[in-house]
Amino acid sequence: MKKILLVIFSVLSINTIFAQNITEADAFKLLQQNSIQLGLNATDLSNSIISDAYNNNYSNLQMIYLQQSYLGLPIYNQIQTLAFKTGKLVSKTGSRISGIQKRSLGNNGIPSIDATSAVLSAMRDRKMSASRNLEIVKV
Repeated sequence: MKKILLVIFSVLSINTIFAQNITEADAFKLLQQNSIQLGLNATDLSNSIISDAYNNNYSNLQMIYLQQSYLGLPIYNQIQTLAFKTGKLVSKTGSRISGIQKRSLGNNGIPSIDATSAVLSAMRDRKMSASRNLEIVKV
């Protein structure tokens, strides 16, 4: 048991030694400075969410995980992994869906049905029934 705790503590310690968070403002500044190499315009940058950003002190890289969004909503599986060294792009993986505004068919980001109706519809689709009335719980 002591060995397991020692290994866990060591892994967590190494992670904090080699990685330090980058502020969102600094990450966006880095993205703006490299926007041409990234192929991102101002609209693309405004339709992005930084899901994580940190300095890897071991490799001297700044890592940014950039998720595409539209109307403030994240787009499923559209994440770019970007690595920068001394402020310059050295690696880029992932892609973006181009023309997301056209593909959204003019939706405004507001659901067309309420949460209760959506859950009931999903339950009917799976041939399930509710044992009591559904209530929306605010968290």
